[in-house]
Amino acid sequence: MKAKKIEVKSKRKSKKKFIFILLIVFIVFFLVGFYLNKSDEEPLTAENYVIDQDSVESITTVTEKGELTDILPSQEDGTNQIEYVYKKDEGSQEAIDQYVKYLEEEKGFVELSEDENDSEKNTETKTKTNAQESSESAESKESTDIITPLTYATQSQEENKLFEVNIKEGENNYYITVFRQEGQLPKDEEEAKSQFTRDDAKAYLKEFLDSSNALNNPFDNYTSIFDVGRSIVNDEECYGVSLYQKGPSGYNYIVAKYFVSLENRNIFKYNLQTGESIKIN
Repeated sequence: MKAKKIEVKSKRKSKKKFIFILLIVFIVFFLVGFYLNKSDEEPLTAENYVIDQDSVESITTVTEKGELTDILPSQEDGTNQIEYVYKKDEGSQEAIDQYVKYLEEEKGFVELSEDENDSEKNTETKTKTNAQESSESAESKESTDIITPLTYATQSQEENKLFEVNIKEGENNYYITVFRQEGQLPKDEEEAKSQFTRDDAKAYLKEFLDSSNALNNPFDNYTSIFDVGRSIVNDEECYGVSLYQKGPSGYNYIVAKYFVSLENRNIFKYNLQTGESIKIN
C-alpha cells in the first residue's frame, strides 16, 4: 500500500512540472513573437510634403538621409499645416543644405527674408504653439533655443497664395513645416526696375487671349501662376505663365502655358506635348 501511494504522488508531481514547462515555453514564444513583430514594424516615412493641391518631395526622398520620428498636422484659422519632426544627427546639416539647394535650384523656391516673412510670424507662432507643443509632449521637452528658421516659398496652385516650407533646427531634432498663406513672391530688383512687370504681362496676355477667343473660357476663369524668374524663348527674355483649371476630382490641372517677352511683347504658346514654343500674336 505504501508503494502505491508514493507512485501516485510522483505522477501528480510530473504532471504539474509538465504544465509549468509548457507555460514557460508559451510565454517565451509569445515574447519572441512580440519583439519580432515590433522589429518588423515599418519606419515612419513621408515621400512628399502635401498641403491641399501643393506638394514637394520630402528631405528624405531628395537626400536619402534623415530619420522621421513624428508627423504633426494642425489647423489654425482655417489654415492647414503639417510639421515633420526629424532626429538630429551628424549628417543633418548636410541633408538640410542639400535639400535647400534642391528647393531653390530644382523647384524654384525663393528664400523669404525676415521683412518679407513678417506676415508669416503669426504662422510660425502657430507652429510652435500647436505642432511643436505636440512634439515636446511626445518626447522629453527639447530646448526652446531654435536656430533662426529658414522659410522658402513658391507660388501655390491656388491663386494669390504661397506654398511655404519652413525649416527649424532644435537641440535634438529639426522640424520641417509646410503650409500655405496669402501672398505673392517678392519681385527681384531687375523686375522692379522694369517698366513691363509681371502684372503688366498678365494683363497683356489676358487681353490678347480673351479678344482672340484662344481659350474655351474667359482668362479669369483659370488659375494663373507665373514661373519663378524669367526664361529665354526665341532669344527673348520672357515671363512664363501657366493656366490651371480645377478638374472633377477637385485638383488643378494645367490647361496651357504661355511666355510673354519683356521687350517686344511677343506671346509664345508652349506645347505641353512637344516642348516647343510658337509665337501666336
